[in-house]
Amino acid sequence: MIDQGKNEAMPNMAMPPAMKKKDPIAIVQSVIGLLLSGWYWIVICVVVCLGAAWLHLQMSPNVYSVGATMQINSQNQQVNADVMKAFRTPSVAEKEIHFFKSRQVIQDIVSGLNLNVTYIAPRFFVDEDLYDRSPIDAHFVDNTYPSCNFKIHCRLSDYTLTTIETEKGARPLEWTAKYGDTLVTPRGVVVIQKRPGAAHVSDQSLEIHYSSIEEAISRFSGAMSASIVDEEAGNIRLSMSDVNLQRGIDAVNLWIDTYNRHSV
Repeated sequence: MIDQGKNEAMPNMAMPPAMKKKDPIAIVQSVIGLLLSGWYWIVICVVVCLGAAWLHLQMSPNVYSVGATMQINSQNQQVNADVMKAFRTPSVAEKEIHFFKSRQVIQDIVSGLNLNVTYIAPRFFVDEDLYDRSPIDAHFVDNTYPSCNFKIHCRLSDYTLTTIETEKGARPLEWTAKYGDTLVTPRGVVVIQKRPGAAHVSDQSLEIHYSSIEEAISRFSGAMSASIVDEEAGNIRLSMSDVNLQRGIDAVNLWIDTYNRHSV
């Protein structure tokens, strides 16, 4: 039977250390002490992170975006904007967008700038694109050949061209010729000439990456875009992204020139 009228004093029980209220300063000091005890791990982590960030920047090529806005003028289409929207009549800008994105226009740009041939200077991290700094120009007589790559060693009056083989066990082929000679190779007929400002260049090595016209058109179609900025005013924005700034500028300028030639 439980006696409810009798109160007994509870014995004093010691509180566990975890339940005692600690001083905030002591907590901060303990955390600082813990960090200082493993300071070398903190330094290692910081160095590794900074090194990884630097390596990522070194291995990522710079990509430039070149753009231009042009106004499309039309003397034939004088339609109110509200009427045009109601009847879904395409505007002048909408019609010209199809022209700018057409395969024929992109092909004219690729052929006009010889964009299916790329000049590369191998580097430790990222290879350098020599579109505007190559000492030579390589022109393939027929652009229907499959893609292939060459190494070329330029000297003062002649050069040595070597194939870059991708198949295991294949032996590279090598030719020595003078600038301006027509060189017949199993990969195509090619004429290599020095650029006007590089007549004095000698003892320089680089790579020539050749792709077919179709492959180049597909590549640059994805890098070139045309969009409507102001439909009523007929403003169209042309832009191109590329790892070489000068190539982007040349491509956009030729894009506009191609439109002007066809619109006359």
